[in-house]
Amino acid sequence: MNNLSSLLRWLLVGSIVLIWSAAPVHAAGVVGNGTPGSCTEAALRAAVAGGGRVTFNCGPQPVTITLTDQLEVRQDTEIDGGGPQQGGRVTLSGGGRTRLIWLYDTTLTIRNLTLIDGRSVEGGAIRSAGLNSRVFIYNSIFRNNDSTAGTDEEGGGAISMHFGRLHIEDSLFEHNRGINGGAIYNLRCPITVLRSTFRNNDSSRGGVVANFGFGGAIYNDGAGQSGVGGQIVIRDSIFIGNKARNFGGAVYSYLYHPDSSTIERSFFADNIVYLNSNGRASGGALMHHNGPLTLRDSTFFNNRSEDIGGAVVVAQTTFHTNWNRAVLTNLAVVGNRADAANTDKGNGGGLYFNGGQATVVNVTVAHNHADRLGGGIYNTSSNSADVELRNTIIADNQIGSSHDSVQCFGALRGSRNLQTPTGRSCVSGIMLAQPRVAQSVDYHGGFIPSLALLAGSPAIDAGADCPAFDQRGAARVGPCDLGAFEYAGVAPAAQLEPPTLTGLTNHGALVQVSFSPVTGAARYEAEARRVDGLTWMVLLTNNSILLDVGRYTIRVRACNEIVCGPFSNELSVEVSQAPLKLFVPLLVR
Repeated sequence: MNNLSSLLRWLLVGSIVLIWSAAPVHAAGVVGNGTPGSCTEAALRAAVAGGGRVTFNCGPQPVTITLTDQLEVRQDTEIDGGGPQQGGRVTLSGGGRTRLIWLYDTTLTIRNLTLIDGRSVEGGAIRSAGLNSRVFIYNSIFRNNDSTAGTDEEGGGAISMHFGRLHIEDSLFEHNRGINGGAIYNLRCPITVLRSTFRNNDSSRGGVVANFGFGGAIYNDGAGQSGVGGQIVIRDSIFIGNKARNFGGAVYSYLYHPDSSTIERSFFADNIVYLNSNGRASGGALMHHNGPLTLRDSTFFNNRSEDIGGAVVVAQTTFHTNWNRAVLTNLAVVGNRADAANTDKGNGGGLYFNGGQATVVNVTVAHNHADRLGGGIYNTSSNSADVELRNTIIADNQIGSSHDSVQCFGALRGSRNLQTPTGRSCVSGIMLAQPRVAQSVDYHGGFIPSLALLAGSPAIDAGADCPAFDQRGAARVGPCDLGAFEYAGVAPAAQLEPPTLTGLTNHGALVQVSFSPVTGAARYEAEARRVDGLTWMVLLTNNSILLDVGRYTIRVRACNEIVCGPFSNELSVEVSQAPLKLFVPLLVR
């Protein structure tokens, strides 16, 4: 279960939904005159100073511009690094010494750009402040940015938002580090994240005191202004290998009335939250604190907490009438752990509820482990009306203690649920039988990995009033099934679209490949088939491939973080010059 790559074979990137759109800006400057040497820090500063749209003319190869001090954006500005691949052809670097971009009460749009090695006490790459600030990020990469040097709670390894709005699409955040928010810190800021990946971001280094170390990837402290509120929206996104040391291994959100939060069609795997200096750790993947939460059509796999909630913690401690409600629908919560260093910790291997009202509908909670109590589900309330289970499967969860709360702990209510007979019943009158679910998640069509029902499962046709579609987007059939997976349902095909190959240009042995970008692609691969039948699969670097002498037919495919889509159309090219050094292809067929 620890080898994620062996389990994942496909990811569907969801439909495009725009919550906010960047306003057009007037034309500004072009950085460079066609050569790499002309793309200097001074030229970039001059272009940004005028506001508007900033583009680059640095030649066909990628360039890196290293800054000696932050760029200050004082007018509405769009910076476009160009190129179809994620991150574009231009990299801005802080050299590990400076933040890259600062703005106040203005709009910044980043397209096709890579931002690396930024360093600051607040927002390693971008620091935005002011009620009227707006930041839009498209098809960009944030890598190895750092904001761990600060002493207050604000962090954001890549981005720090102090009010304003933040909108992100089709972007990658990896190896960023912050006191709170390994990648992103938001204070009273609405945020939308679409089709993006957060990998190996880290806020655990800041968690040596009780109020640091929140949100290994994303930290949200409110979603809008007092009395007005705002929304947190995360959709079609991936969170893998993020770390925190307090609350929320991947995502932490604290809401103020009347804020709300929606997370859907997303995948959380191998995230972890460590104990802080006070011996607390909550939510291996997600910690939701206060207010409405809609969590649906998602998978939580192999996440871990060193205290409570191996996958998800929902805590309601600030109360408003009809506001403290969470609805969890069509989730696979599989193989998560609430581990503990001592006997008073380690509760709720999968889901952990503390206060408010929660409704859990067609959720599969399986193969989770708690060192102490509630291998699958833990509820702190003694009032069974607080947490309702409907059409839910609780299967083969385990605990490390000698107690009867193997599958669940605390008061729960509901109907048409099924659990493994081990331990006491989670709900009065629950069906006790072996649910017959798969041992691990895998791809069965749809958006993300899911946990399949096996033939003969008593969960088949045992549900009522299920959602119209299962977790994968498959229509429920006849009497619906329990859990997130509809056994007889046919899920839509899950694949990235093929790119359109538009041109091949020779530069000696180097062939430049031109193609249309694909939404959701993180990288591109090229297949080069020589006339004698030899075929190479090559990861495109800077949209180029290096080939030996011969005539080739080339086609391209888009890949996300996990798998590749179908190939494009084919074009032919003749290479008449041998490379200067031995070329070893990645794969020979």
